[in-house]
Amino acid sequence: MTAERKSTTGNTDIPITERRPSTRLPADWLDHLFVALCEVEPGQNSETALGCILDAAFSLLPNLSFGVRIFDGRPRKPPRQIVVRRSSSLISIEPPLEGPIFPELSCETQYPIDFDPEGVLSIAANDPSLLPEPQVLEALALRLALGLGSALRAVRKGSRGMTSIPPSDEGKKTAFHNDKLAGLGKVVAGVVHELNNPVTSILAYAEYLRKKAERGALDGADVERILRIEEAAQRIHGFSRELIAYARPSTEVPVHLSIHDVIDRALMFCEHVLSRSQIEVERHFGSVPLVRGIGGQLAQVFVNLFTNAANAMSESGGVLRIETRMDDAANCVHILVVDTGCGIAEHALPRLFEPFFTASQTGSGTGLGLSIVREIVESHRGRVWAERKDGMGAVFHVALPAANED
Repeated sequence: MTAERKSTTGNTDIPITERRPSTRLPADWLDHLFVALCEVEPGQNSETALGCILDAAFSLLPNLSFGVRIFDGRPRKPPRQIVVRRSSSLISIEPPLEGPIFPELSCETQYPIDFDPEGVLSIAANDPSLLPEPQVLEALALRLALGLGSALRAVRKGSRGMTSIPPSDEGKKTAFHNDKLAGLGKVVAGVVHELNNPVTSILAYAEYLRKKAERGALDGADVERILRIEEAAQRIHGFSRELIAYARPSTEVPVHLSIHDVIDRALMFCEHVLSRSQIEVERHFGSVPLVRGIGGQLAQVFVNLFTNAANAMSESGGVLRIETRMDDAANCVHILVVDTGCGIAEHALPRLFEPFFTASQTGSGTGLGLSIVREIVESHRGRVWAERKDGMGAVFHVALPAANED
C-alpha cells in the first residue's frame, strides 16, 4: 500500500511510493519519538495519547505546528471529530471538519495516519523557509504517522477490553519490562533534576553568546563558555541515551560484562532518589571477574534493590553500602546491598520475593519489584536472598556465575 501526501496550498496529490524513507532521521529524534510512544498506555484517552506524540515532535521543531485529526467512532453514536494541535502560532482558529487543521497558517502539508483511513497528520508553518528540507520532512512525517497509528491501535485495543493471556515466556518478558517502566517512574524526579542543571547552563551561556555575537563583541574567553555548553550538552546526551537504552524492551543477548559497570549505571538512574533521602553511597568493590548476562536486565535488578533501600531509609537517611567479592568455592561473583533502614519484619522474610507481596508500611508499590529481581537473577543462573541485619537495616545478596574464559 502506498501512502499519500496532500498539500493544502495546492490541489496536487503527491504519492509516496516507499513506506521506508531513504533519508535517515537523527538518532536523537528517533529516541525522542520512541520515548513518547512508550508513554502511551492501552485504554488511554485518545487526545492524551496523540498529544504525547505531537509533544515530542513539537519539542524537536518548535518553529513548526503539528496537528492530527481523527474521527472517533462510538457505538450507536455519530463519529466525533478529534483534533489535537501543537502550534507555534499565537493565533488559534477552530479547524473545519475537513481541509486545513491550521487555517491561520499559510503553508500546511497533510499525511495519512496508519491504522486510521480517515485520520490525517498536518505539519504547518507560516513561513515555508522554516520547514526542513523535503526529504527530512517526508521522513519525519512517516515516522510520526506510524507512531500516531500505533498510539491509536493501543488505546482502541485497551478500550475494547482485550484480555488475551500471553504465553508464559512472553508474560515474563512483559512483566520485566512493565516493572522496568514502573522503576523509571520512581526515578523520574531524578531525570528532571539531572537534566535541569545542564539545560540551565546551556540556556544561560547560549543567550549570553547570542547577545554578544549580535553586538559583534566575541573574545577569546568565549571559547571557554562554548566548551561549557558542549560539556553540558554531552552530559544530557549521554544520560538520555543510557535512560532510553534502559527503558527499551531488551533484545540483547548475554555477553561478558563488568558487574561494577552495571552497578554504576543503576546508581546513576537512582542518584536523585538517593540524594533526596540524604543517603550516602559506599562502594566496596573487590577484584572480581566478568559475569555473563544481559546488561539492561541486571541493571534493573540493582535499580529495584537500590530504590527499595531508599524507601527503607527515606525518613531519616542512612548509608547504602555495595560490596562485591569473589566466591571461589562457588565460582560466582557475590554482591551485597546493605542498607541502614527500617529493616525487614521476621514474618515478611520468607515471603519477600513472592509476587504481589509488599513489606511497605504505606502499602505503596506493586509488590512485583523483588519478584522480578528473583526472576532475572535466576534466569542468569544466579541466586538472590535477603537477611535481617542486627539492629536496623537489611542485607540483600546476589550471586552470579563468573563468566568462563573464552
